[in-house]
Amino acid sequence: MTTAGPAASPSRHTLLKVVAALLIGLKLWSLLAVNLVSDEAYYWMWGQHPALSYFDHPPLNAWLIGIADAAFGRGILQLRLWAVPTFIGTALIFRSWARQFGGDDWEGVFWRALIIYLAAPVFGVYSTFATSDHLLFFFILLSAHFLIRYLMAVREGTRAWLGDLYLGALFMGVAALAKYNTLLYGVALGLYIVASPRLRRLLANPHLYAAALLAVAVASPILIWNIQNGFASFEFHLVDRHDAGFLRAFTWIHIAEFLVQTALTTSPFMMWGMVRFVLSRPSAPFERAAWGLGSWFFWVSSLVFFAVALTQQLFFWWNVSAYVLLLPFLGRAMRPRLLFWGHTLFGTLISVLYVVSSSIFPVILLLDRPDPTRTRYYGWNEIEQPIRAAIDELKPDFIATSKWEYASTVGFALDDKDVAAVNPGRSEFHYWFDTGAHAGQDALVVLHDERQREVIDAQFEKVTLYREIPIVRFGRELGRYRLYWGETFRPAY
Repeated sequence: MTTAGPAASPSRHTLLKVVAALLIGLKLWSLLAVNLVSDEAYYWMWGQHPALSYFDHPPLNAWLIGIADAAFGRGILQLRLWAVPTFIGTALIFRSWARQFGGDDWEGVFWRALIIYLAAPVFGVYSTFATSDHLLFFFILLSAHFLIRYLMAVREGTRAWLGDLYLGALFMGVAALAKYNTLLYGVALGLYIVASPRLRRLLANPHLYAAALLAVAVASPILIWNIQNGFASFEFHLVDRHDAGFLRAFTWIHIAEFLVQTALTTSPFMMWGMVRFVLSRPSAPFERAAWGLGSWFFWVSSLVFFAVALTQQLFFWWNVSAYVLLLPFLGRAMRPRLLFWGHTLFGTLISVLYVVSSSIFPVILLLDRPDPTRTRYYGWNEIEQPIRAAIDELKPDFIATSKWEYASTVGFALDDKDVAAVNPGRSEFHYWFDTGAHAGQDALVVLHDERQREVIDAQFEKVTLYREIPIVRFGRELGRYRLYWGETFRPAY
């Protein structure tokens, strides 16, 4: 048990609280100021078309965005509204766990862990946006909060409250409604129980299987939707989205890329702190149970995605949930001070650069390097009036774009759920836009990427440029929307 010492002094806690407050301010800045991310607009479009689940991801994020939009109207703040309660809930869980294992300096452990969480760009800034990730992080933590208490009691031979088991399973099901990564969390839980001699007795307990059925029942909308749609979402994630060389052509370059991306979005200091913690073997009851579940989740998820990276490009955010259960313990594990403050400074710098680049001006452009991701964020709030003027003049039968990103952005800008992505590549738009019903019609076509022009040319008898909308910041053009008049739609799918 940690005893009181210099780290527990009031002045040190005051410094930690000030740093945490500044990082919360940065998070609020990202909440309010960062331009619309195309993924957020895509999920907003989902929320306008309620369904049991969706092609790309499970439904929870879309359901919540739809509720916020119906209650408060369209807007960036409304879109990101749910990130506020999930952050508050995450902080409360961190605090509760710190009280369990932090000893006399539990308050210092809590503030350091919260700072580590907030300073890591992928948790502090990125989890502010209206993607599924902040929901996944919170509900996995909430599920583990109850399961760890249950597993700890079983390990220690004390009376285990079944409510903890069933609540853990309930919130595991809710996490599955947020993102498919929850499956790896469930696998990690099962392997932890099988591998631990003190927990193996649970395999003879019918409540364990009843709890598993509860988790599946909560997540059943995903299964029902996939059964109704030929398991399209599962096929997309397991087969269609992978390159031709998946599981055939082996290379190490993608693992190197993944490690570099992870270092930039968490910090190399945090990566070292996580590895130190998972390689430790704490003995205190709560910390031991949490370490077991968290370590199994870390290794199962990381090894699965490392295997993917052997043959295919791996995106860093696919594995981020594997770190969530380790974060509350890093407030003590990331010692000496250089590790903690190095992470705080590095992560804060990357976060500030990201927020500035996404809300004021893409910083990397100053180095004469392209930044297609950030530049795409700009201009969504400048296209509404020109597009509405074009609609009034041309009277199109429908509004179309070349890809789901642009259809979602235009739909959000116009507050119009019927904007279509006329692209043969499958997306959620294929499930609510009836191409046959629009065959032969004329459309106002909005393009942002001129390379997508061929997609439009192939599906209209005639395409004529109507207007261009340059997006300019500080005298520099970041992008250009083009409005086309597309005559006689001939769908290619």
